[in-house]
Amino acid sequence: MRVLIVGILVLALAVAGVSTYLIKTFSGEENIEELEKKAKKKKFKVLVAKKSLKIGEKVIAGAIGWQEWAEEALNPEFVVVEEEEQEGERIKEFVGSIVRHTITQNEPILTNKLFKRDAPGFMAGMLGPGMRAVSVSVSATSGASGFIFPGDYVDVISSSKPDKDSKKELKKLVELGAIPPVGNTFVEVVLRKVRVIAVNSQVSEFETKESKTIAAKTVTLEVTPKQAEIIFVAIQKGKLSLALRSLEDPDGEPAPLSFTTEHQASPLSQFIYDTTKNFIKQQEELAQRQAMEAARAASESAAAGAAPKKARKPVKIYLGGSGTTQTVGGGDETGAAAK
Repeated sequence: MRVLIVGILVLALAVAGVSTYLIKTFSGEENIEELEKKAKKKKFKVLVAKKSLKIGEKVIAGAIGWQEWAEEALNPEFVVVEEEEQEGERIKEFVGSIVRHTITQNEPILTNKLFKRDAPGFMAGMLGPGMRAVSVSVSATSGASGFIFPGDYVDVISSSKPDKDSKKELKKLVELGAIPPVGNTFVEVVLRKVRVIAVNSQVSEFETKESKTIAAKTVTLEVTPKQAEIIFVAIQKGKLSLALRSLEDPDGEPAPLSFTTEHQASPLSQFIYDTTKNFIKQQEELAQRQAMEAARAASESAAAGAAPKKARKPVKIYLGGSGTTQTVGGGDETGAAAK
């Protein structure tokens, strides 16, 4: 019994000691002040996208909202409020804006990614740094039947006819066999993967009620200064068309620019040209073989005719007793006489 009482007393003392330690550790003045500071610490809210926003989309009230943000993770470009009373007023500033660059869900809203359509230079606000806006006239056939929308990417294709000087140079090359017949029409891809920023006066596909097609007459493209020059030259040379690119187009190395001639566009013409080219090639190879055989035969014949004749052994003839001699034979058939 005494042992049990002693054990209970020891346990009570231990609990008391631990409690005293905990109270001193967590309820000291410094710790209480720290807890009060944390309780009074400012809470920040950042304006974010509640859903993904595409280029040219008009911002509505439900598309953006506030999200608590750690103070140490704040960025000077974020839209931030500290009081709830400020939230409604700040959202009104951005409702009705047009999205300049794609904003993903829960991404903080940056002022440079939005612009007001009624603000001066709203089109310039859609352009990236150093870029230019160039408009191209299109029709139903040259503009993908109205299925090109702002934010899409296209290839710019030029169709033209060679001028007089070009025709002369091309004719010479065809006669020399350097190139196949080209015809009178050239089709070239002059630019690849160019962003569409407006169709007619619409800068967003969302401005079309059904967003199915747009009866396009002009398409405005975002290009570099050099690309703008290429488009203006192509317009002077011939007709421009736009080819819509896939949304799943890989972001690897861009394909090289290409061209197609009238001759290449016809399978029958290509077949005739290839057949003729192969026949001419065979004839040229046959002529070369015959020429080589004739040259070899002539060389062998000349070598046989120039072979040296067999030398004859000279014979001496003694005439009389006077000591006169005559040599017959030797280096040739006639021989030589000696006295």
